[in-house]
Amino acid sequence: NITTSGEEEEKNVLYRIVLENYIQAPEEQGTLRCCRVLFTNPDFVTTGVVKITKVESNVKALGTVISKLGELRETREWNEGAWSSRRGFPRTVAYYEERMMFGGTSYKPQTVWGSRTNDWDNFLLSSKDDSGLEYTLASDTVNTICWMCQHNVLIIGTMDSEWTLSASDASKALTPSDFRIRRQSVYGSQGRSAQMVGDTVLFVQRGGRKVREFVFQWEKDGYSSPDMTVLADHITLTGIRETTLQQLPDSILWCVLNDGTLAALTYERDQQVVGWHKHVTDGKVISCCVVPSGEADTIYLAVERNGKILLEKFMPRKYDGIKDAFYVDCGSTVTGKNITQISGIDHLEGKTLQILADGAVQAPKTVVDGSITLDEEADTVTFGLPFESVLSPMPIELEMQNGHSVLRHKCIGELRIRTYDSVGGEVRCGKDVWQQIISRDVLADNMDTAVPCRDDVTVFNVFSGKDYTPFVEIRQSDPLPLNINNMVITYDVQEH
Repeated sequence: NITTSGEEEEKNVLYRIVLENYIQAPEEQGTLRCCRVLFTNPDFVTTGVVKITKVESNVKALGTVISKLGELRETREWNEGAWSSRRGFPRTVAYYEERMMFGGTSYKPQTVWGSRTNDWDNFLLSSKDDSGLEYTLASDTVNTICWMCQHNVLIIGTMDSEWTLSASDASKALTPSDFRIRRQSVYGSQGRSAQMVGDTVLFVQRGGRKVREFVFQWEKDGYSSPDMTVLADHITLTGIRETTLQQLPDSILWCVLNDGTLAALTYERDQQVVGWHKHVTDGKVISCCVVPSGEADTIYLAVERNGKILLEKFMPRKYDGIKDAFYVDCGSTVTGKNITQISGIDHLEGKTLQILADGAVQAPKTVVDGSITLDEEADTVTFGLPFESVLSPMPIELEMQNGHSVLRHKCIGELRIRTYDSVGGEVRCGKDVWQQIISRDVLADNMDTAVPCRDDVTVFNVFSGKDYTPFVEIRQSDPLPLNINNMVITYDVQEH
C-alpha cells in the first residue's frame, strides 16, 4: 500500500482512479476483495504561455512567462501561437454549442478555431471530446472567412462560398474527431456581419450590392441563398458598408450605404414580406446600431452634419395623440409654457425647419444665430429638418383571358386607400395632380389647433390617362402621421 498527500496549486485539476484486475479473495479470507488501483492525473503535462523577446540561436530563445509553466528547463514540446501580430488575428467570432469559435487570420484565412466546452479561454487541442478544436475548410479556392453565425449548425460565410459546420449526426455534439463541413452555396460574402432573423440568416454578397438569405429548404435537404434585392437592386447601388438588425416592432435590416444614406429591408419571411425602403438625410450617415429596449428597439445613428458628428436616435412610431407626433429629421421636442422662441440649435444653423406646435403645423422657419421664432406660442413644440415619405407600389400586370396586359394600354378607374391614425398625405396616378388624402385643415386655419387623427377609407375616381404602365404614388410632406393599411386599384384594360 502507498500513502501520499500534498496540496494542489492549480484550480480545477482533474484526477482519475482506475480499478483493474478485480478478483474475489479465497473463501477463507471472508468478504475481502482484491484489485489494482491506479491513481493518475490525466493532465500530467502542464502547459503555459511564453512571450519570446529574443531569439539567440536555432535552439535557444529568451522570453517572459505569461502563463505558469510546469518547470523551467529545456523542452522540445512547444508550438507557436496561432494568432499574433505576425500571423494575424481572427476576423470573426461566434458561439456554438457552448464553445467560442474564431475564424480566419491572414496566415490561415479559412481555418476555424473552437474553445474547450464551457471554457472560452482554453483552446488547447487534444483527443478529448470537450477539448479545443481546429478545422480548415477543404476548398479548391482560397476562401477567406468573412463571418460566422450560430444556428442549428455553425454557418460560415467566405469570400467565395457559404459553408456549414456541425457534428456528423444532428443528435451529437461537435468534437475534434466528429465533425462535418459542407459547402452549401457559392455566392461569396462581403466582409460584413451576417444577421440572424428568425430561422434564416441575411448576409451581404461579395461586391456589397446584394443581400441574400441563407435558409434551409426541405425539398433539397440543404441550404440555399436567394437574392433579396432582385426586385429593388437600385436601392443598394452605391454598396453596403454596414448592417444592423432591428427586431421590434418589425424585423428590419438597416444598411449604411457608401454614399452616406440608409437603405432598409423590412423582412417577415413567415408573412412573405420583403420590402425595401431608402432614407436620405441632410448629412452623411457614418454608422448605425440597434439597442434592444422595451416594446421597440432603439436605433442610433452617427451622422456628419455641417462638419460635426452627431449621435441621433430614431423616435418610436408609437405616440399618444397628435401632439406627441415626431416626423422630422435631426429633430427635438421642447415643452414648457407659452413657448415663442427656441434657441441652442447651432448645429442646424442656416437650415429650414418644419414645426409641429401643440399638434398643429406652423410655417417653416430658418435657423438664424442658433434660434427660431414661432408664429404662435405653444406648450409642446417638435422641430427638425423636413423629409418627404413616398410610397410607390410596383406596376400591376394582369393575366387576361386572351393574353397578358403588359402590352396593352391601361388606366386606373378607381383607387381606394385605407388609412389609420393619419392626417394629411397626398396621392396621384402617373403625372396627374396631387390630391389630398385626409384633410389637415381646421376651422379658420387656426395654427394653434391640432387636427385629430382619423381611420378612414378614401375613394378617388378616374383621374389618370391611358398608359402601358400606370402607377400610383403616395407622399407625406408634413410632419404628420400617414399610415397606409392597404390600397385597392381598379384597372381598365384596353382590348386588342
